[in-house]
Amino acid sequence: MKKFILITLIFSCFNINAQLTEGGGKNILQRPLKNINYMSANSRIGYGLGTPTLSTKNNWKVNPGGVFIFGLGYNFVIKNSWGFDVQIQNETASFEINNEGPTFKTGYSSTGAELGIKKIFPSKPDDTFFIRAAAGYNFLNIANKSGENDFYNFNSSTSGTNIYVMPEVGYQLRLKSGNQIIDFCAQYKYNLSDVASTYMVFTDKGNSFEENTALMSGNYFGISIRYSYLFKGFEKKGSAPRIVDEVF
Repeated sequence: MKKFILITLIFSCFNINAQLTEGGGKNILQRPLKNINYMSANSRIGYGLGTPTLSTKNNWKVNPGGVFIFGLGYNFVIKNSWGFDVQIQNETASFEINNEGPTFKTGYSSTGAELGIKKIFPSKPDDTFFIRAAAGYNFLNIANKSGENDFYNFNSSTSGTNIYVMPEVGYQLRLKSGNQIIDFCAQYKYNLSDVASTYMVFTDKGNSFEENTALMSGNYFGISIRYSYLFKGFEKKGSAPRIVDEVF
């Protein structure tokens, strides 16, 4: 009796494993993306360009600065047509500010969580263009740079948390391994409120007094590369064809 139970359990394990391989295993991920639904983990790196605005017109100037982007996320894509994702993204921005003499750098770091919808079109087997729209929430903004000397002083602060939207366009390329995809993207990020600001004061030989505030909106145009690793695939199979006996 025990041998019978053991043999039955072993047979059941092999049967379940065969079903998993057939319905959602590695073989599924080698098929054209338009035929399957899949889940993937992704990482993103990128670079953007943004410019703070000054609250007052005087001799203070601020130059465009770089925004470095890094993110991690999870995707679910339906037959290479619609995709849904959750992302955690961090950005580090740096800007140079100067006057007639003083020059210093300021910036911020921002971490946000976002939800995105990706529309892949036209629906091709693998490689194709796409658009994506995302909305997110910056839950951690950091801006604590400061400095001073005999001629000027400055200090930075954050504006709290805020909401942002980010549309992007791109092209997805599937690698030969089948379970790896690279997205080349161009995006624009727009925050509904400023992420941080820097207040500065310049005193020239004790005679002239100039103050200004650089408002860092967190808005930028950027490009990025997103790498996705497909770890699970699903394929809905149709019912078995019916055989109809001929009737004479």
